[in-house]
Amino acid sequence: MARNQPVPSTVIAVRDAGRAAMAQQRKRAQELLQLIRRRMADITDGFYEIGECLAEMNNNRLHVALGYGTLAEMLAGERILGAVQAGKLITVATLVPREDAVRLGPEMSYAVTRYAHATGTDTRGLLDGHATVDGQPLDGLTAGQVRDATRKAVSARLPPNPEHQQRLHHARAAQAALRKRGVRTAQATATRKDGRWVYNVALDEADLARLLAALR
Repeated sequence: MARNQPVPSTVIAVRDAGRAAMAQQRKRAQELLQLIRRRMADITDGFYEIGECLAEMNNNRLHVALGYGTLAEMLAGERILGAVQAGKLITVATLVPREDAVRLGPEMSYAVTRYAHATGTDTRGLLDGHATVDGQPLDGLTAGQVRDATRKAVSARLPPNPEHQQRLHHARAAQAALRKRGVRTAQATATRKDGRWVYNVALDEADLARLLAALR
């Protein structure tokens, strides 16, 4: 296109439409930020709405309209909340119905979504009052217990580690040898710490006295 040639009207129209869309996105992003800040004053009650706002911003990439490349950059730049906490709230707002989330609270709601993911079940199915978490009714559990059940479910799906299995075999052999010598409460375990394997033996006070006497 020649330097002095007029810009086609179609190009101008596209450019103006793009600017209008960006302005609209910037306005919506700013509205969401203001709403998040208001709700942050009482996050106990407002966590679900915060999660919805963050989900909308993330799904529609509205943070770009504010000059941020990622949602995490926007959270840090606007000093709202941490990226990890934001991710949890987005997950809850996306997967848990509002009524259930408000009843359970943010931590339990997120714990339920992680358990559902680990066991391949539907989050809403866990909230219908009939499903259980590791064989126990959800209403009688704490968020910590649900997290423990999640770790247990994840571990059950992982293939056995040959090196760990070998060290466990050594620990069990030591345990069996001690029990054969009368240290009946001996329980040996193997754990990896600071790049090396450490063997621990637990026993009661009476067995400790017997073991010390045998070593003299």
